[in-house]
Amino acid sequence: MRVNEDIYNLIEAAELDPEQEAKLERELAVLQTTDMALIVSPGQNEISQMQTRGLDIGPHRQRMNDSQPPLDEKFKDSDDPLRLVVLEGNLSSNWKVL
Repeated sequence: MRVNEDIYNLIEAAELDPEQEAKLERELAVLQTTDMALIVSPGQNEISQMQTRGLDIGPHRQRMNDSQPPLDEKFKDSDDPLRLVVLEGNLSSNWKVL
């Protein structure tokens, strides 16, 4: 992937000491392996409503419904790559922010 090459080239060009370079590479690895999810309350006719806006909620809804373990458990597991979740406002009280 071109972006990764560019980032690694910038790290090398920055003339960092080995410890700083290793830290940046570890942080980059976390970013590259981070999984993300969209969590929204189900709505009547949500698929057609989203389609009129040019959005496809289907894959997100399927993931919300079918994920095993459930997405909230995956998010709370510090070893799981699901590290970024976008929540609809009225769902936020059920989630623990880490």
